[in-house]
Amino acid sequence: MAKKTNLLRKNALIVTFLFFMIDGNACSAQSIELYECPSLLPKSAIEAIVESYKDWKILEKADLIPDDQMLWDKYRRGECPGVAVGNFDGGGNKKTFAVLIISHAPKKHAKLLLLKRNHFGKYKISLIYEENDVTNFPAIHRGLPGTHRDFYVKEKKVKVKTDVIIYEHIEASAIAFYYKHGKYEQLIISD
Repeated sequence: MAKKTNLLRKNALIVTFLFFMIDGNACSAQSIELYECPSLLPKSAIEAIVESYKDWKILEKADLIPDDQMLWDKYRRGECPGVAVGNFDGGGNKKTFAVLIISHAPKKHAKLLLLKRNHFGKYKISLIYEENDVTNFPAIHRGLPGTHRDFYVKEKKVKVKTDVIIYEHIEASAIAFYYKHGKYEQLIISD
């Protein structure tokens, strides 16, 4: 019986390893759903958030209303709606973190933060955007570099060389935050 159990374990490990080697993205996307969003961040990044925002939490899929959870699963399954990883500041650091933190007291509030590690290994937090008294919490995700157009003025377009932070009220509106000339600009891309 013990030999059969060990054989089953070895086979399961081999299948898992092969699956990861064949399609690592699918494997990592599925594993994200098994853990909470903070697990995507380094421990020192979480500590920096907790130190600065004691009464706030990182947005999780469960914080979204049921309809938004369903749409998130349909279009962004496996991603965390409260953490996005990318090169958001043009510094070549592909591991900057956009983090959406929320508070319920006394009303719903949301803050979009950018965490970037300094030369000493500590994370510096920049507040990019905040929204007070929201009806439903938004979500964030990484947008790709390229040309982004203003929703209201189609002729207005911005060519962005870095990743973009998309701050989205699902099925309502979306803002693209992009780094330009040393600061974050915003462009309404959906309404």
